[in-house]
Amino acid sequence: MSAAPIVYLFHGDDEFAIQSALNELQARSQEGSMGDMNIASLDGRTANLDTLRNVAYALPFLADRRLVIVTHALARFNRRSQPDDDGEGSEHSASRGGQKKERTAFLEFLESVPASTALVLVEYSLLDDADAAPAYSRKKIRDHWLIKWAKTHPEKVYIRAYAQPKGAAMTRWIQGRARELGGRISLEAAEELSDLLGSDTRTAENELQKLLAYTGYEREVDYEDVALLVADSSTTNIFDLVDAMGARNGREATRLLNRLMEVEDPLRLFGMVVRQYRLLLMALEVIQGGGGEKDIARLVRVHPFVAGKLNTQARRFSASDLQAIYRRLLEIDRGVKSSQIEMPIALNMLVAATAN
Repeated sequence: MSAAPIVYLFHGDDEFAIQSALNELQARSQEGSMGDMNIASLDGRTANLDTLRNVAYALPFLADRRLVIVTHALARFNRRSQPDDDGEGSEHSASRGGQKKERTAFLEFLESVPASTALVLVEYSLLDDADAAPAYSRKKIRDHWLIKWAKTHPEKVYIRAYAQPKGAAMTRWIQGRARELGGRISLEAAEELSDLLGSDTRTAENELQKLLAYTGYEREVDYEDVALLVADSSTTNIFDLVDAMGARNGREATRLLNRLMEVEDPLRLFGMVVRQYRLLLMALEVIQGGGGEKDIARLVRVHPFVAGKLNTQARRFSASDLQAIYRRLLEIDRGVKSSQIEMPIALNMLVAATAN
């Protein structure tokens, strides 16, 4: 029987899947042991290497192993790798030699972790991994330095990537998860839920439980259920927010944004904003092709009411404006997932940049 891994590397943008994996590890660690006494959690954004060593080297209490979880494990490296606007590193950033030295020290620490510790490194973004890339692109991808090290230590390292399902994959995830929860959801309803939530599996899980409870787990969740319970007043407020941004009304856009953040999780709110601009891009393409409201409903696959709003709103933007905003949203997504910025700040900066 092979030995259990010493270092676990969980990376990816599907936070819900990562948390589920961590919950499973913690449950296994608690079986037949002293409960939480052999579980430690650290945040890589604040814990230094000496702290990691002290916690990882500690002996388990009346158990064979202890579990040490380090979230945002590479935060210090992510921050230091970012250049200033002038292209040069910040005066607070390490030099290339300093970064290499710190990476070396970190890897030496990983190699020294005792078998009595299960060290879980969590990074909430996908690290470059040539083996996980499509076959046609593998030659173009170089492994991330931590992935590269992990692959040279297969006997002690377990690597798992958790990528958010996108598009049709998200629809399949929703239908599969509904079955796992003991219910059913129609394809049309799953597609609408996917459109509303993007790739946010955590929120999708919560919404699925609400929808299945509403149907009593007896009938299939349909489109009308999703429209009633998920596409609530917040969706209308997103239209208002984007209207204000399109009209360059910075004061009103900021007011609406902060009001929404009082009742919505900023991450879900960001997903709703991304969806709105994606729909606007699609609607504008239909309009530029000579289509109208009914064509938007049919081709973009939205409710007629939403199609009417999109038809009006999309005409207030140029294609280049929408494309620029969509690129900025992608930059925000990357920045938040690499711990460079908090979502509430990023959303306010987005409004300031596009509505003023």
